[in-house]
Amino acid sequence: MVKRGKGVVIDDNVFQHRARKLARLYKVEEDQFVREQTALLARDVAKYTPPFDEFPRKGRGSIGTGKDKKAGLNALDRDINYITTVQKMGAIKWALKTFGAGRPILKGRKEISKGVLTSVNELRRWHQQNRSARRGRTEPLQHDQKYWVSKQIVGKYKKAESLNVGLSKAAFAKAAIQLGSKAAVPVWVKKNFGRVSGRGKTVRTSSGAHGLIDGKAPGLAHVKRLLPMIEADRLIKATKRLRILKRDVAKKSWTRGI
Repeated sequence: MVKRGKGVVIDDNVFQHRARKLARLYKVEEDQFVREQTALLARDVAKYTPPFDEFPRKGRGSIGTGKDKKAGLNALDRDINYITTVQKMGAIKWALKTFGAGRPILKGRKEISKGVLTSVNELRRWHQQNRSARRGRTEPLQHDQKYWVSKQIVGKYKKAESLNVGLSKAAFAKAAIQLGSKAAVPVWVKKNFGRVSGRGKTVRTSSGAHGLIDGKAPGLAHVKRLLPMIEADRLIKATKRLRILKRDVAKKSWTRGI
């Protein structure tokens, strides 16, 4: 089950039921196996959380690479370029003197810009206003719908926002680590652990071992549509892993009997 809001909670009964069933079928320690698979599920959710340079391959366990971070920074650049026009200070001063702060800029009788953004906070509000609730990205605006902004303000804003690259990945990476995952978490993701809420744990209920992971960070809504694919892939890998373990146990037992 995935719930939208400030975060995403993954508490999938079908996945957990199948994980328990696999553990019993292959006669492995249920609590340990469910915890391991829940940790891997959390890692996979982090892996499929943007940014990424290309859509993650199913066989890759990495939560993020240097190329993924660069893709996030490039996305930030595009988002700002879609909604603003960078102007030299001379043009900015002229517009403010001629039309005033917060007023449309005209060329003759034609509006060529919505006005001038004069601070980092104004740019931040404009950025947030244009970010879609589903993707967290902006859409290209016509020039007359953009605001003018100086290179200095854009530079300061991008520097501040670049610290958020990896924030969404950090939520479920943190949950995976809490469950004992040994996955390598890149520094640009791990540095955000203190800024997100990520939790992973297992509990024992009347039906057996049960895993729970949740994360709270901006930009996690996409998990809802990807979760069925992520879980299906995780169950396939879990089955393959158990078959190998069962084969190794049988081989050791046969060797000891010689």
